[in-house]
Amino acid sequence: MKFSVVIPNLNSPIINHTINALLQQRPAGQYEIIVVGLDEPGLVKESPLVKFVCTGKPVWAAVARNIGLKMARGEIICFLDADCVPCSDWLSRIAERFQNPQVFVLGGGVDSSQTEFWSVCNHLSSFHEYLVSMPVGTRQELPSLNLMIRKAILDEVGGFDESRPIAEDSDLTTRLRQLGHVLYFDPRIVVEHRPNRRTAGAVLGHAWTHGYHSIKVDPKWRGFLCLPLPFRHRSLLLLTSPVIALYVTISMYLADPKIRQWWYIAPAIFVLKIAYCWGGVGRMGTKRGEV
Repeated sequence: MKFSVVIPNLNSPIINHTINALLQQRPAGQYEIIVVGLDEPGLVKESPLVKFVCTGKPVWAAVARNIGLKMARGEIICFLDADCVPCSDWLSRIAERFQNPQVFVLGGGVDSSQTEFWSVCNHLSSFHEYLVSMPVGTRQELPSLNLMIRKAILDEVGGFDESRPIAEDSDLTTRLRQLGHVLYFDPRIVVEHRPNRRTAGAVLGHAWTHGYHSIKVDPKWRGFLCLPLPFRHRSLLLLTSPVIALYVTISMYLADPKIRQWWYIAPAIFVLKIAYCWGGVGRMGTKRGEV
């Protein structure tokens, strides 16, 4: 079984740490690393295992991942972000799970060592369903910063939707679920996420942007997702956003006892969830198809 690790890169300052961690993985010789995008700092060093494709200009992650997918020779495609560092047993655990022929789509756990207030808020708000403290199970969608898929079914669905600047992973994994594939989640397949978002403005902007591009407010998915009424009407979403934010915040803390050590950031999580809803409101106010 051979693996292809595909990494979209936009001048990440830690891409060398990502690659170095990958080069220590086992099983040795059973994987290739494909980095696609820009590397102006010159941190990507090509080798027999590492390939770099320079796009010449910034491209969306969906575009970079599809370029890597076309080059990939592996049976299993492992998508990793350029601000993530995989743990030492990352690939061996992936290999173990894919020994099961019934596993086609697999997501891993997201960890963080960042301690700044807004960094912790961003981590918990964005990835509370995918924390390493969450149980093994299935998910409705999976994030592409730690996502593994058999190449055969990626070819079947045509890869990522390149018209999406973000949330392309939600779209892809929902399309796979629509085709009947189960989305498995294993928190033991761990990456450490090190994003450069440490201020209130950056984190709030990130939440709003993800709400704006969420598939939950995309008419394309309205029928399949069977969403609650507020996500179908702009005015209702605006009016009920505090209720939705409160519900999601409370659900987060109830679902994972380990999150409760960060009880003091609950008000900030609540505000971020409102920002997410308001992003959706903003999208619903644009013309259909406009990004």
